[in-house]
Amino acid sequence: MTDDRMKQIEQDNAEDMYWMLAPFRMIRGFLQVVLLIVGLILVLIYDQVGWIVNVGPRSMSDRAAVTDSIEKHLKPYDGDSVADADGEDWFTFQVDFRSLPNIDSTHIDPNDQFHIQPVHDYILTQFNEKPPTGIKPFRTKELSGGPLGLGVPYCVPPNVTFFDTTPGGWWDRGRVALDRKAARMRRDYEAAAQMSAALRATIVTLKLHRPISSIRTVSDKNTGTDPNQTFCNAVVDPHDRAYLETSKQVVLRHAPVIQIRYIHFDLIDGNGAPDLLENRMEVFGICLADHCKEGLRYNATYAADLFATNPPLSDEQLAAEKAMLAMTTREFWEEAARENHVTDYDAVDEMRRSALLDLQITVQDIHFAE
Repeated sequence: MTDDRMKQIEQDNAEDMYWMLAPFRMIRGFLQVVLLIVGLILVLIYDQVGWIVNVGPRSMSDRAAVTDSIEKHLKPYDGDSVADADGEDWFTFQVDFRSLPNIDSTHIDPNDQFHIQPVHDYILTQFNEKPPTGIKPFRTKELSGGPLGLGVPYCVPPNVTFFDTTPGGWWDRGRVALDRKAARMRRDYEAAAQMSAALRATIVTLKLHRPISSIRTVSDKNTGTDPNQTFCNAVVDPHDRAYLETSKQVVLRHAPVIQIRYIHFDLIDGNGAPDLLENRMEVFGICLADHCKEGLRYNATYAADLFATNPPLSDEQLAAEKAMLAMTTREFWEEAARENHVTDYDAVDEMRRSALLDLQITVQDIHFAE
């Protein structure tokens, strides 16, 4: 009986101790849960929203390091006739949407010509390819870079991927953020280039009292897919002297002058999405020509990476974008018409809408003001 009594006492004491320690166990479990949550939050801050505390792969310091690494990788042109394959080819252009190239010249500057083939691919095959035949209705000047620039291609065929600015998955947005920025700036240039070309063609046609139906658009079924036979080309018919002479009189006083940096980007340091590159080329930065200190660098901010539909641009890049997209608006077209003594605003807006349709087919994921 004594042994049974002792066992009972020990069991009772153990039960009492168990219930006495129950609050401490609850506190310990609660602290474990709290520590787990804190750890997850720290991981999230480090890996996803590091721009808040400036740590980790999404911090501004890390982005600056990535940009500096890319800058070091971009070698200056060394004088070869063909750019090397290790990423040395890069170009900086000044694009003046106000001015028409010298279309009377017997030698048209290569930068004032255009071809739907990306510039890098053209350089590598220039001795086997026929030269581009289209003349841009705006002036492009090469400021620095590789052996032969043709500017950034424009009036490109539809269904390309390098205009895609849609966010990726939650975990890879940081990896493709820079390429999404490049796609956004590339899209802005395409909008300005196409719309300035269409606007100039519209003004010339109306000043000559011709119907705007005579203007061939990129989406016109009668023109196929050759942009050289559309408003993209400043000289569709070299024998139409009236058209050429009138073209030289057109003034687009409020059109912007931009600088644009176009680089060969071979997935440097593992950063990049191949489907967002234009034949291994992409836009590295844009800015207005008279306000350009840091705009030609990526200058990314991570503050809007997670939830923004559009990838964030720097202030200088945003200013250039605003000026270029203004060329899609009714107000810009009507102002240009008035400056060039064209009063048929209905016809002007009809052609603007047609040009917007062309542009929408090309860039797909942007909505322009009606």
